[in-house]
Amino acid sequence: MSGQENVEDKAAGAVVFSIEASKAYSDKVFSEAVMDFWTIPYEFTELINNDNRIDWTFKAPLIMNLGYIDGIIESLIKVRFFAIHGEKLNKSENVVEFAAIMLRLKALFEDYKSGKKIESAAMVDIVLDVESDLDKFMSSVMWEMGRQGC
Repeated sequence: MSGQENVEDKAAGAVVFSIEASKAYSDKVFSEAVMDFWTIPYEFTELINNDNRIDWTFKAPLIMNLGYIDGIIESLIKVRFFAIHGEKLNKSENVVEFAAIMLRLKALFEDYKSGKKIESAAMVDIVLDVESDLDKFMSSVMWEMGRQGC
């Protein structure tokens, strides 16, 4: 698969998850959306850690980045409830964007949990993409809140 095909596949997948998130989460608040996803990084880490089929060269970055994802989710929860402008996370577009990102991780987790054959390198790529997009999302929300005088 060429690099261009890989980028196109990722873009097509992101559109599918964005549409799904828009349908399922556009009328929800952030706390409702986060409840659907907040245990996935921990549960996924447990599964990966106990799976002898995955080599440590893949297991270590998976576990580390799932930990980052867990930390970002925890930070977003704290921002929502304790920051001056935390209600910005309840904006429909923010809820949908968060859900679209997390639906990618949830799909990978569900496939892995069901025993679907997934290449370790592909798992690492997806987890890294989710971590990166979630980090960008949090930075964007924090920047928006900062503009509001937070």
